[in-house]
Amino acid sequence: PVRDLLHPGDTVVLVIPIDKAAPKGRLILPQQQVIRDILEAEGATVVMTRTEDILLYDRNVNFQGRKKILDLAARRIVAEKTAATAAESGGTSLFISIHMNAFTQSQYKGLQVYYSPNHTMSATLAQGIQSRVSEQLQPDNHRKIKRAGSEIHLLEHLNCPAVLVECGFLSNAEDCAALSDKVYQQKLAFLLFCAIQESLTDIKKADTSDRTVALAQKAYAFELKFRQEDLIFGKKYNIMNYRMSKT
Repeated sequence: PVRDLLHPGDTVVLVIPIDKAAPKGRLILPQQQVIRDILEAEGATVVMTRTEDILLYDRNVNFQGRKKILDLAARRIVAEKTAATAAESGGTSLFISIHMNAFTQSQYKGLQVYYSPNHTMSATLAQGIQSRVSEQLQPDNHRKIKRAGSEIHLLEHLNCPAVLVECGFLSNAEDCAALSDKVYQQKLAFLLFCAIQESLTDIKKADTSDRTVALAQKAYAFELKFRQEDLIFGKKYNIMNYRMSKT
């Protein structure tokens, strides 16, 4: 269970944008709520940028033509601050952005996961989600995870394990019908949670390993510095003894 992977004070970053393609968030909010409720029941801390279909821009500034840019900047700040808080407390953090896809051609369907190139465990998290959903909910989904490029702003800039999940295509009749079904929504949300749970084990091990390496490097640097200082002192001490023996 997740409670074995996390401890009080640990933070799981779960940032969920509400996609305008899903009217009033009715197709995305159920995923968010189920995942949030399960994670919180298991002792995790869930941080969300928003829970309703509004952009996070400051209404007191000149936002004309800049709403989306300001919204992304605000969400990035939330994610970075939460990840920093988790790191300071020795916790494990991750970022998941949930969306609904759409395309001009209706034949495209299926869940697709993108991962951030800035953390080695992002691909692990993405593959866990893609594989579990393909195996247990979308058996005809043969999509592969994709490395995010500069077009996905948040994944390009965040340094914690981060993925973007396109749950399906609203432009495809079959996907749209499934994503509109409450039972299907709950199944998908639970599979996303299970993938998160599995990936947290690997992410936590990687974080622990990284911290161990960092501590070992610091210890080695301190020992090396101590030896150098001791060597310098020894040289000075020998020179002083030599000079004293000459006088």
